[in-house]
Amino acid sequence: VCYLDLDDFKPINDIYGHSAGDRLLIEVAVRLADAIRGGDTVARLGGDEFALLLGELDNANKCGPALERVFGAMERPFGIEGQAVAISASVGVTLFPLDDSDPEALLTHADQAMYVAKRKGRNRFQLFDAESGRYAAAGLKSGSF
Repeated sequence: VCYLDLDDFKPINDIYGHSAGDRLLIEVAVRLADAIRGGDTVARLGGDEFALLLGELDNANKCGPALERVFGAMERPFGIEGQAVAISASVGVTLFPLDDSDPEALLTHADQAMYVAKRKGRNRFQLFDAESGRYAAAGLKSGSF
């Protein structure tokens, strides 16, 4: 379960307006859908937050390639009002069945890990360690743990 939040999205709305921000969110959703595999799911939770359900990634080593595709989708500039705008994302990750919580708690753990990723510099992912209830070492967008 991944919880993705766009970094510094508020200035997009402030500079270009909410209509442009809405169009950017649609393009982000399209790119995320293109970046995940056929059986995976992307959903917009609200605002600039998305949930990604990535199947069969039951250990940290399997997350790297999947998240590289997600970060790669965000690297290309977005076109807004004739301008090329760069945007990045911070992602929190928890792994089921290692984290065998109920669905709501899984999303909460991924959300908590996402906030740690933001505090550690943004444009990265953070893995939630379900055994200790803490966060594993920050995973950079290179996919390293």
